[in-house]
Amino acid sequence: MAVCSSWGTAILLALATLITPAVEAGPDVRGVTPDLLPRYSIPSDADFECLDGRGSVPASRINDEYCDCTDGSDEPGTSACPGGSFYCANVGFEPRTLKAALVDDGVCDCCDGSDEPVGSCANTCQARGLARKAELAERLHAARAGLQRRAQYVQEAASKLTGWKAELARLRDDLSRQEVEQNAAEALRDSLQAKEDELKAAAEAAEKAPASGGDTNKEHQGSTGTPDADQAAPEAISADEVVAADQVHEHVLLPEEMAEAQGDGTAQPETQTDKDMAAAAAAVSVPPGVLGRAKTALADVWSAALSLLPGSRSRSAPAVPKSKVSDAVLAQLKADLDAAKSPLSHARTTASAAATAVRETKKAIAELETKLENIGKGAYGEDSAWAALDGRCFSAQVDKYTYELCPFGAAKQVEGSGGGTNLGRWEGLLDDGARLAFQRGQQCWNGPARSLQATTLCGPTERLFDVSEPSRCEYAARFETPAACRAVDVAALERELARYGGAPVHEEL
Repeated sequence: MAVCSSWGTAILLALATLITPAVEAGPDVRGVTPDLLPRYSIPSDADFECLDGRGSVPASRINDEYCDCTDGSDEPGTSACPGGSFYCANVGFEPRTLKAALVDDGVCDCCDGSDEPVGSCANTCQARGLARKAELAERLHAARAGLQRRAQYVQEAASKLTGWKAELARLRDDLSRQEVEQNAAEALRDSLQAKEDELKAAAEAAEKAPASGGDTNKEHQGSTGTPDADQAAPEAISADEVVAADQVHEHVLLPEEMAEAQGDGTAQPETQTDKDMAAAAAAVSVPPGVLGRAKTALADVWSAALSLLPGSRSRSAPAVPKSKVSDAVLAQLKADLDAAKSPLSHARTTASAAATAVRETKKAIAELETKLENIGKGAYGEDSAWAALDGRCFSAQVDKYTYELCPFGAAKQVEGSGGGTNLGRWEGLLDDGARLAFQRGQQCWNGPARSLQATTLCGPTERLFDVSEPSRCEYAARFETPAACRAVDVAALERELARYGGAPVHEEL
């Protein structure tokens, strides 16, 4: 009898153990994250240890709408504890953690409806999961295509580097030649300017000299009023003779010719200039004696003009015979001055163009040198792939504005056909190419200088979109480009898609 009693007691104890309730893992413990479920899987008559280790409460008090633990861990499925959190399992879609205050507030925040009383919300997780799966598959396809395109960008960057070096060498050669041309053009311009200045001075002096005709020159008359017996009246020179002489003399008398014309009568040795002029005179059939008379007449006028200039060593102008300062001579000087204007104007234009060419070549050289330095500094990102976008611009239309973004250049906002507003100059790639930064744009009225930052996304082609102005004069945008594609990002998309069962079938798309 005692034995039967012992066996009965053992059986009862075993049955009691089997039927003792416990807090089950899973949906029976509302709002608990999977990693913490073991902490809540305890018998109902056991004590629950608060997660912060600062006390315990009976298991029966879990989710009883009263906050017992100081960290609120005894109320994972209610809104009783300030600062608490609620976990949505969302099977078929993405798990989510809410603030405890959103639990049982009448709004379905979890797609499985677990944050509201049972039956209050429809479970939309499966439908949302399928849509997410399709989206991830599309993104993965674009990312793989972008990664392949990025490999081409790396090759293009290498080609650009070679091209920049070759262009730099060519520009440096061009600069050497252009500087020689500039020096020659400026020397010609200065020479013609000096000749024009001399002609102006001579013409002004000739106008002040005694004119032909009128009163006789008293310095060339004797006491009887007749011409000096020692000096014969010079023969008059016609306008045609002056023009003919000028054809040989190229409109400008040389200093040695002036000295010969003003000599003391002593014969001067024949110079190469004299020989050249004599040959030229014969070539154009100048009448005999005309060349000498024209040279003598013009030299006298030239000497008189020089004596009138400031700083002249001659204190007084020599006497100039009236017949030599003829209207024809003065007219010819003025004609020479007019004729000199066109070559001088052309020389000025040529010199200016040469200077501009040198300046532009120097600027291009500086820009190429900067680009080559940037490659060495990693300014074009990993493998210099971003260099493929150097010199390219991309735009997006937002309402009445067109936004233009030029990596390694500038960003601007254009309204209509206007010149646009500068939103910033290139600042660089931030966070390993995660963002493009443009700073120091046009100053805002009573505000900061405009700036723009574009978040980069991996894609098969370039696309600028979602341009906005979240803060005054601070613009934001998103920019899709193969240059932003990385193998690690493609791998991450593959892992995320795998959570949804791999690539979606056609029906799900």
